[in-house]
Amino acid sequence: EVLAREVVQTLLDAARMQLVQVELSPIKAEWVEELLGAQEPALFNDWEKWLAFAGALRKDLPKKSVDANVILVLLTSHGLPRRWFSIHQAPGCVVVDSSGWDQYVGKGRAHLAVAHLVATNALGTRVFPFMADWQQASHADARGCMMDLCQDKREIQAKLRAADLCTECAPIFKKAILLGRLSAPHFRHIMDMLEGIRRGLLNSRFQ
Repeated sequence: EVLAREVVQTLLDAARMQLVQVELSPIKAEWVEELLGAQEPALFNDWEKWLAFAGALRKDLPKKSVDANVILVLLTSHGLPRRWFSIHQAPGCVVVDSSGWDQYVGKGRAHLAVAHLVATNALGTRVFPFMADWQQASHADARGCMMDLCQDKREIQAKLRAADLCTECAPIFKKAILLGRLSAPHFRHIMDMLEGIRRGLLNSRFQ
């Protein structure tokens, strides 16, 4: 489920349509307002507070019960600390920054980047439940893999357009499937989503 506050609804709708166009998509989206409330400003520049907030998303969700197997994704229009595009934390909670994407993917294409991060975090949080685990496994050198760290933010373009796992990371995800931490059908569906996003980003060069 994708949650959002202060995010342009047209962006959310476009990202949702991108994600659910795959047959039997495991991702659905719902618009939920007033999620962050008064605590939001204190989080803006504090990495640890953001991680704690992400981990508490399920508990703090107002008047809504969500199945424990559902991954929650919060879209925010506020930049995350350390200039990260997204963070995730157990139990299955993700925060994605929806702002500032035009310089990386072109005007009117932000929904493709947001959809990509929703999909890759949905996978990543199953294999690396905590952000520290993901950071340890990520690549400092960009190689067009969904596990690229992208410390140089411009490198995100190659990551978005590759929409794949490198030969080093693919066995890690395969092992997660064998151990039951990741569903094989969901993995295939999300990779299909990423392929659709990749095509959309490549096609944007000619529009």
